[in-house]
Amino acid sequence: MAGVLIALIIGGTVCFGLYMAVAAERLKRGRRAGTDTETAATDIAVLQLEIADLRRDLAELAERMDFGERLLAKQRDRERLGPSR
Repeated sequence: MAGVLIALIIGGTVCFGLYMAVAAERLKRGRRAGTDTETAATDIAVLQLEIADLRRDLAELAERMDFGERLLAKQRDRERLGPSR
């Protein structure tokens, strides 16, 4: 169970890192091209939507991690208390 939890955390972190790298590269390309204010405003709106999606994904990962922690704690409690009669 701990392996699954670790895999979720690492997977989420890697996805977030890759996404941020791509977003940063897009932003750099937009600045180099000398975009006008309308295009910049559109880019900002798109980035804000993407950030909102990332926040939802992060919240979901946090919920999954909490669930995994509760399962691990429950399993440890059972092992500590011994078999039920």
